[in-house]
Amino acid sequence: MQWQQSLALGLRAAFVVLFLVAAGSKSRSGAARRTFAGWVGDLGLVPVGSVGAVAAAAVAAEWSAAFLLLTPWAPAGFALAALLLAGFAGATALVVRRGTRAPCLCFGTSPATLARRHVVRDAALAAAAVAGAVLGSAALPPAAGIAVFGAAGAAVALAVVLLDEFLELFSL
Repeated sequence: MQWQQSLALGLRAAFVVLFLVAAGSKSRSGAARRTFAGWVGDLGLVPVGSVGAVAAAAVAAEWSAAFLLLTPWAPAGFALAALLLAGFAGATALVVRRGTRAPCLCFGTSPATLARRHVVRDAALAAAAVAGAVLGSAALPPAAGIAVFGAAGAAVALAVVLLDEFLELFSL
């Protein structure tokens, strides 16, 4: 039972950091909100008249997932995260399949163009969120476990956020 508690906490920490970075990067200023809404429109997946509402709803859902994961309703936060990430994976797959060249604005600006690896990343994160929903009601581990697994989850999240930068840095 101890490993379930620790894994649940690590997943909660990872998804809180992921969604705080994602939502924060898109809503930190009016310019960031306009850039994100323009990007949503450029993807060509949403009717022009709905672009602003869809962009705002996506950011609100990211903030909501992060908030829910910090509460006793963490399973609902994980479920929302899984739905969002599955939707993002599907939308990215469509964009990539169409050959649309668009930058990845998932966690702010990135040097990378949306690609299959982003589909795989989002699908894998959706699967992890489903696991979190199953484990999400596990009681918290002892204090030492909270520190270790909370930090480990946050570190994994930052690695995911910076994946494109790491790949660019180490590419030849």
